[in-house]
Amino acid sequence: MGSLPALRYICATMLYHLLFVRCWSGLSWPVSGFLALVFLLIDNCIWPFLMGISRSFWGISYLYEGSIFFRLFFILLLWCLEGVLMVKIRDLLPPLERIRLGWYNAILMLSSIIPFLYIRVSVSRFTIQNNKTLQIIMTICCLVSMITLIGGIGKAEDEHEKQREAQMRYILGKQQQQFEQKLQQFDALDRKYHDMKNMLLYLEDQSSRADVQGQVQKLLEEIRPYETSVATGNEAIDILLNEKLALCQEKKITCVPYLDGTMLDHVEPIDLCILFGNALDNAIESSSQIEKEEDRQIGIKLVEKGGFVALTFRNTYAVRPEIKSGLPQTTKEDKKNHGYGLENIRYVMDKYQGEMSCRIEDEEFVLTLLFMADRDKG
Repeated sequence: MGSLPALRYICATMLYHLLFVRCWSGLSWPVSGFLALVFLLIDNCIWPFLMGISRSFWGISYLYEGSIFFRLFFILLLWCLEGVLMVKIRDLLPPLERIRLGWYNAILMLSSIIPFLYIRVSVSRFTIQNNKTLQIIMTICCLVSMITLIGGIGKAEDEHEKQREAQMRYILGKQQQQFEQKLQQFDALDRKYHDMKNMLLYLEDQSSRADVQGQVQKLLEEIRPYETSVATGNEAIDILLNEKLALCQEKKITCVPYLDGTMLDHVEPIDLCILFGNALDNAIESSSQIEKEEDRQIGIKLVEKGGFVALTFRNTYAVRPEIKSGLPQTTKEDKKNHGYGLENIRYVMDKYQGEMSCRIEDEEFVLTLLFMADRDKG
C-alpha cells in the first residue's frame, strides 16, 4: 500500500505536465506526451542530484529544509539547471513539429519510463531525503531513461529524413531526365520549324500564283503557334516557360512573366528546370482549383538589386495554404509521397547559397528565391 500514494503522485504530475505542454505548444497529444515525459525525467534527474550535493556539503537538503533564503536559492538553481538541460535536449531533437511518434516510439516511451517508475515507487517506502544512495540511483535511472528516449526519437527522425532524401534524389533524377528529353525535343522541333518556315517563305516569294501564295500564308499561320512565344535570353527558362504557359492557357489561367533570363545564366539548366518546373506546377495546381476563371492568376518576376537577384512566383489559391517550418503543407491525402516540390527547390537554393521564403500576401501565395548576383557578368 506504501507505493500507491507515490504512483498517484507520479500520474498526477505527469497529467499536469501533459496539460501544460499541450496548452502552451498546441502540438498533438502524442508529441505533448513525449515532451511532458521529458520534463518529468529532467525534474526527477536534477532534484535528487541537488539534494545529494546539498546534504554532502552542508548536511541538510536545502530544497526541503533550512532558511527560506537558502531554500529559494536552491529552487532557483534547480530551475536554472533544468532550463539548461532542456536547451541541450532541444538541440539534440528535431523541430517539435517534425517529431513523429509511431508504434516503435510509443513502445520506446513506455519502456524508458519503466525503470524510473520502479525506482520512484520503490523509494516511496524510504525517506529519500536522507538516503544518498537512492538519490544517486534516481539520478542515474532518470538519465538513462532520458537518453534512451531522446536517442530513439532522434534515430527515428534520422531514418525518416534519410528515406525522404533518397526519395527526393530519385524525383530529382526523374526531373533531370525529363528536362533533357524536353531539351532534345525542343531543339529538334525548333530546327524543323525554322526549316519549314524558310521553305514556305521561299515558295511564297518564288510563286506568282495567288492560290499558291494563299496556301503558303495559311500554312504559315498554322505553324506560328509552334514558334517560341517567350524569349527571356535563357534557353532553359524559355523551354520551361513556354511549356507551362501552354498549360496555363489550357486551364484558363492568366500567367504574366516579367523577367530577364540572363540574370540567372550562372544557374545550371537542370537547376533552373527544378526551380521553374516545381514552382509553376504548384502555382498552376493551386490556381486551377479556383472556380472563377478571372481569379486564376500567376505572376513571375525577376529583379536585381543590391547585389542580389530575387525571383518571385505569386499565385492565387482556392484553399489558403498552411505554412509550417517555412513550407506550405501538402493538402493531398498521401502526404508521404507528396510535398517534395518545394523541398527540391530548397535543395537547389542551398546549392547556390541562396534563400527561399514562402508567405501569404494580399490573398496570394508568394514564393521568393533570393540568389547572389553573378559578379562575373558584364
